[in-house]
Amino acid sequence: MNVQDSIITIGSCCSPKQDPGLTKSRRRKLKNSISQFLRITITATLLLFAGPASAKDLLDWVIEAVDPTLLPARPLIECLAGGGSAAACATEAAEKQVPGVIPIGPEDDRIKKAVAVFDAARKEHWMDVVTIGGEVVAKTVSCAVLPVQGPAKQPACNIIGWVIANNVSVIDKAYGVLKGPDWWGVVELLGPGVCTFIPGDGVAGTAKDLVCGTFGQILRGAKEMADKVAQGVVAGVDALENLIFGDDSHMPYDTYYALYWQPWYHYATALVLNGQSLGPISSKIWHPCVDYFDSHNQYRSTARKTCDDMRDKRFNPEVHAFARALPIAVDGYFDTVARPAIRAAVLASFGKPSAQGLPGQKFFVQNCAFQVRKRFPFPEPTDARCRLLRDKGKQIPHFKALFDQLADECYADIKTQDVQPTVWTRACEGMEPRYAQEFASESLRLIIQLGDLKNRGCVSPGKEEAAKSGLAVTCDNFPGHTHCLSIFRRDGRKYCRVDVPPITVPSFPKGPSQTIPMPGNKTPITIPKPGKEFGGSIIPGGKKQQQPQQTIPLPAKPPASIIPVPAAKPEAIKAPKIIKPVFTGKQIPKRATAVTIEAETLTMLNKSFLRGGKVVVQYMKRFGNSWSGGKQLFWSGGKKKSTLDLNVTVPQAGKWKVEIYLTKAPDYGKLKFNVNGKSAKVKFDGYARRVSGPVKLDLGAFTLKAGSNQIRLTISGKNKASTGYLAGIDWIRLVQK
Repeated sequence: MNVQDSIITIGSCCSPKQDPGLTKSRRRKLKNSISQFLRITITATLLLFAGPASAKDLLDWVIEAVDPTLLPARPLIECLAGGGSAAACATEAAEKQVPGVIPIGPEDDRIKKAVAVFDAARKEHWMDVVTIGGEVVAKTVSCAVLPVQGPAKQPACNIIGWVIANNVSVIDKAYGVLKGPDWWGVVELLGPGVCTFIPGDGVAGTAKDLVCGTFGQILRGAKEMADKVAQGVVAGVDALENLIFGDDSHMPYDTYYALYWQPWYHYATALVLNGQSLGPISSKIWHPCVDYFDSHNQYRSTARKTCDDMRDKRFNPEVHAFARALPIAVDGYFDTVARPAIRAAVLASFGKPSAQGLPGQKFFVQNCAFQVRKRFPFPEPTDARCRLLRDKGKQIPHFKALFDQLADECYADIKTQDVQPTVWTRACEGMEPRYAQEFASESLRLIIQLGDLKNRGCVSPGKEEAAKSGLAVTCDNFPGHTHCLSIFRRDGRKYCRVDVPPITVPSFPKGPSQTIPMPGNKTPITIPKPGKEFGGSIIPGGKKQQQPQQTIPLPAKPPASIIPVPAAKPEAIKAPKIIKPVFTGKQIPKRATAVTIEAETLTMLNKSFLRGGKVVVQYMKRFGNSWSGGKQLFWSGGKKKSTLDLNVTVPQAGKWKVEIYLTKAPDYGKLKFNVNGKSAKVKFDGYARRVSGPVKLDLGAFTLKAGSNQIRLTISGKNKASTGYLAGIDWIRLVQK
């Protein structure tokens, strides 16, 4: 699915016209919001494509936390984390080994630890990370990948550290509420003591004032009273009789407040959110309150003072606090619950025809209202008191009219208290434009990520296949699979697959001959089998044997961890003579007349330099077998006038013909070249209707000095039919004239 098709899909699925329940004003507001956000997001996306290389990913942070000296072994860890076998990964990593660095094998405990930490962190199983890597590793990695930006980042990281040190059993839950961050949820989970970590300004400061201040006390007290009422609201037939007939004593103030003031929380909060005054409803509750306490052993003036306090010191401040807290509660839900759910909905709906409304949006509103409702101690309207009054009228016929009147008033109050739609439903419905924006953002982010994965050798399904079977990313290499797992985190095993041909590694069995197919140089060379000249045998059993010569392809750099050492004294070993027909960036034989360089090895050896974009090794096997080693050096993110310098080395000075082998594709740009500052006469148009190549381009003959020489590639523009400025270099050949 390309970007244009996806944007059309997002626009159609987000269309407010498909929701008949929206009013014209809400529909217009939602449509404008979506359109504006799409424009901004698309612009940001284009800038992202042209921007610098991405920041550290999860695996980088894991390696840095476990042991920074493992950085040269990243290819090995990446392969193992992607599901590769120890032997196959060691073979592949050996090809990428940086010269001068001591190789590290897959059996190294640090390597195993890094792989295990990566797998646990990818799943956000932070308790497992603590167990495997220790507290320091868990703090470092969880803080680094916590999706919080700006001034809230450091306080959130401080809380993670505090939880790991003091209450590690809840670290997974704490990480979940801190991803927003949902400061309300943080205090609910960890208690008021964590308030010292919450910043006092901005959005966090507003939440802190509410949850950690007086409102927190109000909330806890109101919940306690609501629970008591829920447990015994119909327990007091005596209380009802006292309410009607009076008595020498009155019920406790908190009980009266819970029975006759708290049921109006919901209605009063709705009034405040609508910008209306609390005067009428407060008066409606206040007058019966004064009458009750006046008839229960209080002077009228004292009863008025009692009910004034309930109104002015409790009810009105609490209702206003509820109204201020409601948006914060909804924001917390959106950031910690809805955002991951939106990501899941985008993945589940990938490639499928757009249905009415956005996937998951209806459930979002319902679940949002349910979750937010739990944070507010609004008693549910109940007719228990009304039924008691009605029954009392039947039991006392002389006062039936009075009890029926009271029952009717009670039922009328319940109907008023049952606000529809509820305040939390209204608040959650108000988040619908934000839901649509987040859905569009996640959809575009997925497209970017799939493009990144494509460059790493991972293919996603086309429209027809995705419509049938959904999203599935298949990688033809283990590093690409690891990157896929990093992107999809908890859902990595669900959406990421790996299909890598098995690599045969040296096993040195007994017998007169053997074939060792290894990646690396293509031209086979002849070396002697170990025999008497080695002073010993590498065949298990230790028996010396004379072996005939054999022809095998030699790997560019065999993995030290899997190559057996001859069982002989060092002075008795006579090393075989090895001829390297292909230059890989290491020592060059003197008086060579031709040098061949795999372009992707230059970036591994830090012999490529960029001014615009980034370069990575791209696996090309899915496009055919034409590319040397199945790979190329892929240059992305560049623009017109961006340059890429490739430093190549020749053994002696003289005239050398320079040939470069390049890839063509629908999104490739035009290139021009110079060698050691001298412009080449030929230019290259990388556009083709499909991926093809590599194409040989003869740059001409140039005077090169012994040692390092520079070949500069400059993006000069693009074909009108091309959709980008990308470039791909397979290999370079230098021939002395």
